[in-house]
Amino acid sequence: MNVQLPIESQFVKRLPDALNAEIVLGTIATLKEAASWLAYTYLYVRMARSPAQYGVPTAELESDKTLLVRRAWAAQIGSGRRVWRWGARG
Repeated sequence: MNVQLPIESQFVKRLPDALNAEIVLGTIATLKEAASWLAYTYLYVRMARSPAQYGVPTAELESDKTLLVRRAWAAQIGSGRRVWRWGARG
C-alpha cells in the first residue's frame, strides 16, 4: 500500500541560522522585514495549511489569516536577538 503524506517543513530547525545569515547579508534589519521574509518560505505555507502540526491554534489562524503575529514571534525567537525595531531601517 502506498500512503502519501504531506511533506512537512524542517526549516524551523535551521531558522536561527537562516535568519542570522539574512541579517548579516543586510536583507533583514527589522522584525517587520523578518516576518515578511518568513512569508516566502515553505514553513509559512505548511503553517497556513496545517497549523496544528506547527503548534498554531485554529483560533489564532482564524483571527490572523496571514499568521503575521506567529511569523514575528518566530523571527524574534529564531534570530536570538533580544531587541528588534518594527519599522523602517534606521
